[in-house]
Amino acid sequence: MLSLSFADFNLVESAFWVFCSLVSLSALRFRLVSPPLWYLLAFDFLLFGISDFIEAYYPVSFLERGGEELFAWKITCILGFVACLIWYLIQRVQKR
Repeated sequence: MLSLSFADFNLVESAFWVFCSLVSLSALRFRLVSPPLWYLLAFDFLLFGISDFIEAYYPVSFLERGGEELFAWKITCILGFVACLIWYLIQRVQKR
């Protein structure tokens, strides 16, 4: 069974989010939604990946006392994802 430490898991997760950022940028050519939405989504994925990278080396979990800044960072990224979803749904309805 594969066992990863907390730091290693966050490094793998960080790489995943950065990969999602690159995929979002490459999806620009498909013209499914407006380019600003892809850029915002890619930037949000990148910020989320950086937050996981920092979490891997930060001595305190974002759920513990002392990790409030990291928690706020992650919540901001999640709100960015929600905003992208709402923006996408609005664009989809307008195309009909």
